[in-house]
Amino acid sequence: MGRQQGSLNKKPLIPESPGKRKTPSSENVTLEAIHHIKEVGKQAHLQAEKMWKAYDGHVGQGHKWLQSHTSSSSSIPTSIVEDIYNDPGFKDVFEKVPNHCSDKALALYLSWRGFHENQSQSTVEGVHVAFKKLWDST
Repeated sequence: MGRQQGSLNKKPLIPESPGKRKTPSSENVTLEAIHHIKEVGKQAHLQAEKMWKAYDGHVGQGHKWLQSHTSSSSSIPTSIVEDIYNDPGFKDVFEKVPNHCSDKALALYLSWRGFHENQSQSTVEGVHVAFKKLWDST
């Protein structure tokens, strides 16, 4: 049932399962092609589109937070924060290429999200991973 006429005597090479389609034998596929298929599959399945959107949201919120603390009207007293936060490079810490201030700025932002905004551990970890993915893509 459900099979086309004439296919009753043929056994499938790969057992059928719902939602799966038959694939050609690997004998006809080069190792380079298989490697490419693996890489495409990793991109498609390990990081779903919904997750990438969440990462983009975390990075965007980080940029807004940073902008609110680096505006010309905002100054950080050196008695409270190390000199690095007054560094001219501090305003660029969340760009695609991290700089010498990025690690400390991210630590501040993660602390803000976790302790001040009382976000869950998974949210804070998501923010951390979002910036790691951003910086690893360079």
